[in-house]
Amino acid sequence: MFSNDFIQALKIVYEKLENTGIDWVLEGSARLVLSGMDFDPQDLDIALEFKNLKKAKEIFKEYYISGITELKPLGGKRAWEVILDIEGVQVQLFAEKPEDSFWISRMLSGKTTEIDLDGYKIPCLTLKAEAECYEGIGRKEKAEKIISYI
Repeated sequence: MFSNDFIQALKIVYEKLENTGIDWVLEGSARLVLSGMDFDPQDLDIALEFKNLKKAKEIFKEYYISGITELKPLGGKRAWEVILDIEGVQVQLFAEKPEDSFWISRMLSGKTTEIDLDGYKIPCLTLKAEAECYEGIGRKEKAEKIISYI
């Protein structure tokens, strides 16, 4: 499970994004830990649509430590990030455009679930959708670990 710092950081993310109109999902190793898988997340990865990245950056202005940076294409898809520091935990706001995405296209098509964390309903991709994303970016070992867990 997470350290208290990770839990507090995730709750802050939830509270800040709740009722903003920004759709988002927790993805990556932290999402897998919430499902009971054995991973040691180094950060929190929050995926959202590119059109909402500037708004999210403003919402988290007291926490951000980087501007908007374009990432190297993941599996040929463009993405951007803003890095935050919340409660000593690195949080990546990871943004994609729906027409050129792995995580966001699955979020928008409803391949999501909510995982309860102390009463906070954390939006996440389904494990199957998470595995598809990892497969798409060439991280087959992680995709296979998820599939075998399902």
